[in-house]
Amino acid sequence: MTTPSMCQSCGVTILEPVAGEYCTDCFSGGAFSEPDLTQDDMIRRATLRYVSTRNMLEYQAKQRAADLIPTLKRWQS
Repeated sequence: MTTPSMCQSCGVTILEPVAGEYCTDCFSGGAFSEPDLTQDDMIRRATLRYVSTRNMLEYQAKQRAADLIPTLKRWQS
């Protein structure tokens, strides 16, 4: 059984990471799917995902995304 891990770009739970640490939405063919995507763009996307999939209030979702996304490997300086 595979242990779930977290995509180091968007934070979703993944069972079979690509390149060891990314989901197929974020990383494909040896490169990021959207190389020009900014950290702020990803925070906005994560906020929308949390609102729609976790039924979170927008302010809660935005705070969760703002706390998580900067800690992921893709967004480290």
